[in-house]
Amino acid sequence: TDFKLRSSHAGILPSGAIFTWLDSSFTDGNGVAYEIDFGPRGTTAPYGRECNDGKFRAGKFRFTLDKRYSQIGATGKLIIADSNNYYSGDGVVMTKLSGLLSITRTATNKVTVEVSNGKAERNSKTWLFYGTRFIENTNPGGPGIIGDEFTINGSGGGTNKDGVNYTWLVKEDLIKKIEKGCANTFVKGVLEITNDNGGYISVD
Repeated sequence: TDFKLRSSHAGILPSGAIFTWLDSSFTDGNGVAYEIDFGPRGTTAPYGRECNDGKFRAGKFRFTLDKRYSQIGATGKLIIADSNNYYSGDGVVMTKLSGLLSITRTATNKVTVEVSNGKAERNSKTWLFYGTRFIENTNPGGPGIIGDEFTINGSGGGTNKDGVNYTWLVKEDLIKKIEKGCANTFVKGVLEITNDNGGYISVD
């Protein structure tokens, strides 16, 4: 199987987390699958295990990939069942997450990201969410992503912690440049958010 498939997660795994192959070969025609178990949340802070990216995690998730990611049309799925009790946070404030995240490589420089049945739970509050994003690397640089520029569009929705339904829509492509000072923010684009209470926000 692809060494990069495992190493992509191995870089953040803490000591004690368990990586288990469920299917380690592409040659059987049904892709590969593995599970990562971070262990229980625990009863005292810090909760979960501290990973190498600074986040604390608990519980487990499963990942599948139907073909090598180098192939156009490859789809990877991150599957988190509610019963997996998967948590992520800073070790004090932890959010329980569940749902299905699918990433499909539709072209050399394009992916489609879909979230379905997304749910977040924290402090007796629940958020539901879903959505589809279309991401294109419009300015590929050299090795890595530094210097690359991405356009993102799509739509989605959900229910906020107060039980109010909302939808979101990218009206004008969101532009993100991976460079110092703006790698985590969009530099251009319009995002609209509307809820069932008549609320409306347009972020430009």
